[in-house]
Amino acid sequence: MEGEHHGHQVIPAKREWLIKKSQLEITEAELRDMITQREKKVEDIRTSLENIQVCAEHETAGSMHVFSALVSSVERSQAELLEVIEMSQRAAQHQGQTLIRDLEQEISELRKRSATLTQLAQSDDYVLFFKTFSTPPQTRDWSDAVVTSDLTSGAVLLTVNQMVERFREELKRLPEICLRPQPQTDQSVGRYSPRLRPQPQPDQSVGRCSPSLLSQPNHAVGRNSPNLPSQPDQSLGRSSPSLRSPPPPEHSVGSPDWLSQPQPDQSVGRNPKPKVRRVQEYAVDITLDPLTAHPRLLISDDGKQVRCWDRYQPVADGPERFDRVVCVLGRQAFSSGRHYWEVEVGGKTDWDLGVASHSINRKGKIIVSPAHGYWFLSLRDKKDYAFRTEPSTALGLNHKPNRIGVYIDCDKGQVSFYNVEAKMLIYTFTDSFSDVIHPFFSPCTNKSGRNEAPLIICPVSMPLVD
Repeated sequence: MEGEHHGHQVIPAKREWLIKKSQLEITEAELRDMITQREKKVEDIRTSLENIQVCAEHETAGSMHVFSALVSSVERSQAELLEVIEMSQRAAQHQGQTLIRDLEQEISELRKRSATLTQLAQSDDYVLFFKTFSTPPQTRDWSDAVVTSDLTSGAVLLTVNQMVERFREELKRLPEICLRPQPQTDQSVGRYSPRLRPQPQPDQSVGRCSPSLLSQPNHAVGRNSPNLPSQPDQSLGRSSPSLRSPPPPEHSVGSPDWLSQPQPDQSVGRNPKPKVRRVQEYAVDITLDPLTAHPRLLISDDGKQVRCWDRYQPVADGPERFDRVVCVLGRQAFSSGRHYWEVEVGGKTDWDLGVASHSINRKGKIIVSPAHGYWFLSLRDKKDYAFRTEPSTALGLNHKPNRIGVYIDCDKGQVSFYNVEAKMLIYTFTDSFSDVIHPFFSPCTNKSGRNEAPLIICPVSMPLVD
């Protein structure tokens, strides 16, 4: 200060240090506030992402349920349309057979009359002639007798093709409509975020408003569509589209219904919040019945696992035991209500799962089909899935299931199989159960160790999202 910096304005370093130190504390407090604000923003963003994930899962589950309902509605409409076609054909056939029978009867009478007249023409007995000769019987005018049917015009197939084509076009537009961004400020993120909300565009024609169509399965193809003729069919004695008789045994493949069954009168579109009960709610504790097991089957002590052994076991042969097919029944028997269980099948190359009637044949060669009391799903050679009808119904599965869910509704005669991990319906078959039914299991032969893994009855876990 007295030498090099003489005459300069100076301040002691210690004093300046104290001043800067006090300012540093203020700066540190400001930095802590900035860190706190940014940490809160990170938490807000994470919360928003969690909310988006929950909403995405909800939208996915709801969409899968709606599409499943739509598929079921289409199947019902298909069954009703096929029944209308069949009844129209039967009515035309009945009308034609009646006309043929009347014509053949009249032809027979005319031939008898012709033979009588031929004999009279050759006779010289004029007394017999006048006794036998009579006025020719009055005959019917057959010039207008024809058999007609609306089926010959091809109008049904044309209508179905047009309706399905319109529906396909709307389905192609569905992702674009549902993912159309609707800018809305998201304060937690601090920017505009698109909301997954469909924007319906009403149109009176079928399929012109995709979101509305998906929310009302009763608008599916074939159910009271304005393009189908509604005039009464004289040959049937009713209006064809209004036919509502119960559908015949039906089945469906690959319907994306995540283990849920809508309750009566709760169809989508009639109630904005339909009551849906997961099939896991009908879970029952299933155990294997050793008295029915083939002698080559080994059953665990808890009755939850079964595998096929190379040698026969020293067991008594009773009337309930299978002696040729390596299978076993569950102890539980069902005659009413709804029931569900899950079976681990991972690691196996072959297996059979389903239900069987109590009165099935268990000795010698067995014919497996619904007509003979068997309703089950099969795997052969690691990749060939089929439902055992006559002939078998092959199923092409994109995802190999490791756990199979089996659901039965005894009152409706419904048997359904689910891929539990993929959350997808594999196959549904509808029939009628006239007898008590049991769970059915077959690990199939072990194929020299390649198929030695057991079938395992697993505990059923409830879904996290309702």
